[in-house]
Amino acid sequence: MRRVVGRTLLILLATGLLSKAPAAQQDVGVEDLRCAAGYGCQDVGTLQCDVLARLGIANAREARDLFAQTYPAAFVEVARNTASPPAECLRASGSGGGTSAGGTTPEEDGEPVLPDFAGLDGYAETPCPGNVSVDPIFVPGRPDIRVLACFKGSDNLYRECGKAPARAYCLKFGKPDVACFGDIKRVGKAATVDAYCETGECPAFGFIVCK
Repeated sequence: MRRVVGRTLLILLATGLLSKAPAAQQDVGVEDLRCAAGYGCQDVGTLQCDVLARLGIANAREARDLFAQTYPAAFVEVARNTASPPAECLRASGSGGGTSAGGTTPEEDGEPVLPDFAGLDGYAETPCPGNVSVDPIFVPGRPDIRVLACFKGSDNLYRECGKAPARAYCLKFGKPDVACFGDIKRVGKAATVDAYCETGECPAFGFIVCK
């Protein structure tokens, strides 16, 4: 995390972005930018995706750049003292009423719409025989960070939900494959190999059985 923060600050210094921010940017509150950048929305009472949309910022990376430019001291303090990676705005992919190749469905009213997990390969109502992990966690010692049930694409949209992220969990702990998964729940925080979510509506595995 410190390396990432340091690299970001060096880039901003080199491009002059840590000079005084324009007046229009100063109108954006520090807590709004903190939320949009993925460092927690507890002080604004809304979701990261909603704040990004309201501010007209494309994604969390751009929000982090703007946060560093507008409130450099606050950005450094927050980034250096946040244990988890910054969250990304994860919205469901797809358009035109169909499902994507990754099994996701289109957005409705700006909210992420997840696939019908029960229809995905590997889903089970109850754990199948094997090495069962109930309410699996992604970071050892952090029971609040569960295992995210979807990967995400470069556009931060949910993709490849179900078996692929479950297999990634098994591989992480030395098991070659996943036997089944199920009991998908919405939780406060969840992560997988390429994504972190803390929206309070993060889809997470209730159980994963490795083999």
